[in-house]
Amino acid sequence: MAAGALITIAITGLAPLLGSEWSGLLALFPVIGSVLAIFTHSQYGPAQVSNMYRGMIRGLYSLVGYLFTYASLLGVTKLWLGCLLSALVAIAIQIGMQWQLRWLALRKPH
Repeated sequence: MAAGALITIAITGLAPLLGSEWSGLLALFPVIGSVLAIFTHSQYGPAQVSNMYRGMIRGLYSLVGYLFTYASLLGVTKLWLGCLLSALVAIAIQIGMQWQLRWLALRKPH
């Protein structure tokens, strides 16, 4: 947790130089990834850390879809409608990712 806090403090301190877009991106992914990796490693071992990162990367497609949709609808629709539509897009992307993974698993020679 201390490592996550130090990363957050460093990025916050550099925010005036980085700008809001870069500081937001840098704060989100490294902090979440490092904290989850540390706890996963301590609780389940190193093999599960790679599984955690694999799942996290697959889930980030949904996050990107949500944020892109929300940013596109911001100021165009009501707040609740933008959140709802963005959530539906994220869910659709996640379902698509799961279908793709199953399809690839079925095509894989045994």
